[in-house]
Amino acid sequence: MTAGVTLATTGHGPSPVILGAFLVGGVVAIWTGMHWALDLRGLTTRRGGRVRHRRDGAWDVTGPASDLDATGNLLARPGYLRLLGAMMALAGLLLILVAYALWQLG
Repeated sequence: MTAGVTLATTGHGPSPVILGAFLVGGVVAIWTGMHWALDLRGLTTRRGGRVRHRRDGAWDVTGPASDLDATGNLLARPGYLRLLGAMMALAGLLLILVAYALWQLG
């Protein structure tokens, strides 16, 4: 009976590979998210311009659309990309916190 208790109390911690993946993923998400959120080097502005340019080209190819309006594309707005960047940075911070919690529990 004591062997079962001993086996139950001697658990192994989380795998170092999982902790490393969480840490690397968190750092990459924070790095990318901050670049998008703060619009470093004009990344989101250029990306939004490319999306608008492609969208305008696609509408030119399909011809005039009387019932459809191409002005409301959410992905072409730099503010939307900045919001996604901020959310990505927060997700990266959450990944790092989860890795820390797993390390402390393990």
